[in-house]
Amino acid sequence: MGLTWSNRKCKNDTMIVAKAIITPEVKDDVWLMWNTAKSNPKLKELLKADGLSLTKDTFDGHRWKVIWFYKCDETSFDPADDEDEDLLVWQQTLNNITHKWLMKLAAMKDAIAGSDSDKADSVEDPYA
Repeated sequence: MGLTWSNRKCKNDTMIVAKAIITPEVKDDVWLMWNTAKSNPKLKELLKADGLSLTKDTFDGHRWKVIWFYKCDETSFDPADDEDEDLLVWQQTLNNITHKWLMKLAAMKDAIAGSDSDKADSVEDPYA
């Protein structure tokens, strides 16, 4: 989805909330994902299970944002087991979830492109 997670905050030491503005560069991808999820309950549940949602931010000019909720545990603020020692566990989790949904989105776009090309090939040429 190519999102930039701008503002992150920890609420009551139990929940991390991260928001990403839907920029023009990612607008089509975000709306494709959520429109598909509206008609596919399984996909909607998968997004929800990963803590992803969509919201209109009333404090930021009523702009739509992707929001991520993460329940903190005792290891959330430990360094991630990664070569990049600056990342914490919760940050690595967010990176993994974002990557996962980027891959799913790419597969969805490929499927749509494939189905569109199949339709184009099956349409009879009226000028033949």
